[in-house]
Amino acid sequence: MKIVLIGRGHIAKHFFATLLNSRNDNFYNICGVVTEIINPFNEVICHTVYNFAKHANLNVFTEDINSVQGLQWLEAINPDLGIMFGYPKKLKKDVITIFKKFILNVHPSDLPKNRGLLPLHQQIINNDPLVITIHKVDVKLDTGPWLLKTAPLDLTYLTNEEVYGLVKQQATLSTLKALELIRKNTNLKFHSQNNAMATYANGTAIIKIFQKINWENNAKQICDIIRAAGIRSGIPAFLVLNKEKRKEVKIHSAYFINQKHNHSPGCLISIENSSYKVATNDGFVIIEDLRNSTGDSFSFSSDIPSFEGKTEVFFN
Repeated sequence: MKIVLIGRGHIAKHFFATLLNSRNDNFYNICGVVTEIINPFNEVICHTVYNFAKHANLNVFTEDINSVQGLQWLEAINPDLGIMFGYPKKLKKDVITIFKKFILNVHPSDLPKNRGLLPLHQQIINNDPLVITIHKVDVKLDTGPWLLKTAPLDLTYLTNEEVYGLVKQQATLSTLKALELIRKNTNLKFHSQNNAMATYANGTAIIKIFQKINWENNAKQICDIIRAAGIRSGIPAFLVLNKEKRKEVKIHSAYFINQKHNHSPGCLISIENSSYKVATNDGFVIIEDLRNSTGDSFSFSSDIPSFEGKTEVFFN
């Protein structure tokens, strides 16, 4: 069975690599990879899936798969099945029908909840459990009937790396289960989604949330946003000294403490072992991974040497 992988991003890369290495016989053969270099927000993204495909000597297509060139590329492969993860574009009917069986999308949410872009980030922000839904792709976005769903898993206290690992693990196990059902020629049972229950992960709105932390929010909510943003590239913030010197930084990892205090939200309270304690309206956020705007480790002593634990230093 000839399979084409369709997707982008770090999780897709590791998921695809695991699928490639999980073949224990000749039941399926990965014959091509579809990915993109420019994401929907017009940002140049790292070529993680592209590099994976090249390293594995797989045929890779990086242009619009809905174009004439994309259709010709697929027709030359003549695929049986597509497996998609993290691909942000709707597929035209002409693309879908080229596949002899269908395309399965591996979507990290409990569909029909959180359809659309950045569903994993939305789940972390909403404090929803992780569910992987494997569904058939149709011409709309994440609306096709589903084949498999994983049991819900709590993400509340997991680090970014642990969330990555869990998504990759659950996506791989559920996809291999789907492939085994196909191999056995089992009468696959697809379930229609209840469109009346649908919610959407608004990628543009989520990106705006990541652009600035509101330290007036509660500590847990701030940490959930930081964790969700960390899946991308950290959340930007500014350190302000005496309301004059501003230093752009990025927060990649943090945890929270619920504790009453009299400090102003955003106030930097202390620095201990490279951890930064910042006040919120109901407690503190402890920043464990703070970097400068270029992604390098942030050295507080050299960048703002006059800090003495006073309220003149704060985040905004």
